[in-house]
Amino acid sequence: MKNIKYYCLLLAFGLCWTGGEVWAQNQLSEEMQPELKELYISHKQKADFWKQKLQENPKDERAWINYATNANQAAIFSGRQPEEEKDKKKMYSRAESAIANTATCAVIKNILFPSESSSPAEVIKIMEKWPNETLHYPYYMMNLLLINDRERIKSLCRQWYRSGTFPQQCLNFSYNELAGTEKNAVIFWDGSYMDGISMLILQHGKGVFTDRTVVNFPLLLADSLYRKQLFTELELPEYKNDTVIGEEWKNIVAHVARHSKYPVYFPFYMQEFLLQNHYFKKEYLSCEGLLLKYSEKTYDNLALLRRNFEHIYLLDYLRVSFFPKNQDVPYIDSKWIEPLNLYYIPAFRSLLKFYKESGDRAHYEELDSLLRSIIDRSDYATPKVKEEYLNSINNL
Repeated sequence: MKNIKYYCLLLAFGLCWTGGEVWAQNQLSEEMQPELKELYISHKQKADFWKQKLQENPKDERAWINYATNANQAAIFSGRQPEEEKDKKKMYSRAESAIANTATCAVIKNILFPSESSSPAEVIKIMEKWPNETLHYPYYMMNLLLINDRERIKSLCRQWYRSGTFPQQCLNFSYNELAGTEKNAVIFWDGSYMDGISMLILQHGKGVFTDRTVVNFPLLLADSLYRKQLFTELELPEYKNDTVIGEEWKNIVAHVARHSKYPVYFPFYMQEFLLQNHYFKKEYLSCEGLLLKYSEKTYDNLALLRRNFEHIYLLDYLRVSFFPKNQDVPYIDSKWIEPLNLYYIPAFRSLLKFYKESGDRAHYEELDSLLRSIIDRSDYATPKVKEEYLNSINNL
């Protein structure tokens, strides 16, 4: 299961949009098959849904891009290469007839036929020709992140923030992540959720917490130039190997955590992954809220957890939101957005226990009510998952 998460991470991070189709089909292993079959079925169902929408309105560009991205993902997981290639050619021919000379048509071509036109230069050409197409900002961003084009990333963050189209719940979540850290913090993002991108949008779009460094973990492993640039900025000692393969990811993450003169943080959802690394003992990852701080020395992290809950985090959005729960953002699966709020449960569980045992009734009731509200409002979670989260706070 641990391998499938990071395999899918790479797909979500853009390989399927930028030439990763052949790579993906060559990398499938037998142990992944059941999970990949589930992903295939999911994307196939979504592709069929959007195909039906196009029958109702052939010029619906939102429907076109949702159809193309999901059909392409389904093709990657299906293994039916010749048949899928024919289907993609038919799809693109229909798109050309319906929405010719649009950013959407150009992007669809880039997605469906990566060997012909998927270089970063081609994506940048699309961006420059259609800079205000908010529909495609997620596609633009993922490609810019893959090549670490910092100036264009900053510019797009400003545009995306001003457009008001970025998922609001991600901005709320990432604001709290950033606000709870120390100055000049180094924060890892593993690409499996949207919070890393929303941190960048808050930094470059809203102009807050600009002293923090968001580390693109997949790029740290894959791109030696990004790695050298990051290490220079953080004043880290040189990492000797230019390539990071296999189990060596453990060494490079430990290298950053152990040598950084700035505080290093990891998202709560990376904990299980990090503990596979013998350099990361559980006691070295201290919960201060939504992020875990790396520290080989013990300190009163509970005091910081209390500070974040009582004074720092903005939490009203967890009780009442004026934005739709399911904002329709092409390219971005809602499963990378909706579960984020559930991470408040393990993040604050120890604090809830402290309030209960110390007799701080007012704060206990406030936090208990908030956590139960989060679970109750998690419509995307199965009854079993909801029950597990409820049991985690009932059985303190």
